[in-house]
Order: sequence, then C-alpha cells, then structure tokens
Amino acid sequence: MMKIQKAVLFGLFCFSLASCSSNKTIESTPVTPVSSATPVSSMAVSRSATVQLAEATPSPKKNEGFGSRGSSPSVAEPFSNGITAYNNRDYTAAAKLFRQAAEQGNPKAQFLFGLMNANGQGLAQNNQEAAKWYQKAAEQGHTQAQFGLGQLYSKGEGVAQDDKQAAKWYEQAAQRGYAQAQYSLGLMYANGKGVPQNDRQAVKWYYKAAKQGYAQAQYDLGVMYTEGRGVNKNDEKAVKWYQKAADQGLTKAQTTLEKDV
Repeated sequence: MMKIQKAVLFGLFCFSLASCSSNKTIESTPVTPVSSATPVSSMAVSRSATVQLAEATPSPKKNEGFGSRGSSPSVAEPFSNGITAYNNRDYTAAAKLFRQAAEQGNPKAQFLFGLMNANGQGLAQNNQEAAKWYQKAAEQGHTQAQFGLGQLYSKGEGVAQDDKQAAKWYEQAAQRGYAQAQYSLGLMYANGKGVPQNDRQAVKWYYKAAKQGYAQAQYDLGVMYTEGRGVNKNDEKAVKWYQKAADQGLTKAQTTLEKDV
C-alpha cells in the first residue's frame, strides 16, 4: 500500500462550484490505477479521506457568516456556518459545526465531519470516528460516504478489514453513478475479492466508469479487450480505450500505445 498523505490542501473543501475558479469538484488522491489482471493484494486504494465531493454543497449567504457580530450560529444553520468557518480556515470551529449538523441527521455534514476525522483537521485524526460518520451518511444514500466507507473496509482502517463490506458499499455508490466506485467495484470483480471472480461484471463496471471519463477504468477496459477477459479479444477496441486514457495524461496508457498494441 502506498503511503497516503493527509489531504490538507488549499481549497480541499470548495463547497460551491461557483466558488471554484476552474469549476472542479473537491478532490485529493484518487484510487491508483492497476491492471485488471493485477491481484487485489497489489491494489493501492487511497484513504477514505481522499474521496471526491462531487455533490456540490450550497455556499452560505453573504449575511450568514460564522460568528457574525459575536452571535452563536442558529440551530438551523450549523452546516452553512461550518462551510464558512472551513473556508476561513477555522477548522476547529468547522468541525464543531459539522458535528452539530451531523447529529441533527444532515448526511452531507455527517460525511464532512467524517472526512475531517479522517484527515485530522480541527480535531485528532480518528478513522473509527470517520467510519462511524461515513456509515451514518452512507445509510442515508450519500454517495461519497458510501465510497469512503468502502475504502475503509478495503484497507481495514477504523473498521475490521472486510472485502465483502467494501464491495457492498462500492456497489451502492456505483449504482448511484459514482465513477470511482464503479471502477473499484470492477476491480473487486476482476480480482474476486468480496465478490465471486467475474470478468464480465468487471467489464460492466469498468465500462460504466470509462464512459464517465474515468481514466483508470478506460485503461483497464483496454486491458480486458487486449487479453480477451470478459469480452472477445479486440485490439481495435483496446486501442480506443487506451487512447482515451492516454488523452487524459495516464502514463501507463501512453506507454502501452507506444508499444503498438
């Protein structure tokens, strides 16, 4: 497993697409690409703290800043005030506010409070707490929390390592269209971890992620066509998917193309 640095990056929590100059979703380290033929023991899966927050959270209104005029935040507004506090880099206050909203049942707050626990921002790093809050959000259908919980089970961080649970949560996020979960579930099927080994299912989930532009899935789908796993061997289609991944800068795909598949 590769060493994952804490995702303490400028703009890690860009809570509104409008506030992102490049209109990017929040992200840190993604799942590392591996060949579909690679054993799962070699699969480097990033910490749950590195999930993407694709579901943009609304920015707080200008007059709803945290701590305005020394007043305490409204009970109805801890989440938006937590956003303001985080954007002001007051991580301790943000963690407290997210927890307050999380305890009121807000799934986005539950996910973000879990993420802060995983990163150790505003409070001590604690994967068990991260897993606890991811679970609460995941059970409410929060896609990134489902994926993050799957990663924790895959790595055995904060919970007992359990490939079946990892696959379960990856599938829930994958069914909701989350590309990284689709790719991760494809890997589980390709390697027979947590689910019965099934190349056709691996191809199915790689394809779904690849169609969304997920470069690692595009590359691994190309591998499946090259090796004839789960699909009929087809070099033309393999090159097509390698090229898509290469166009996104995936070095492995570029190297494969240079070898004239």
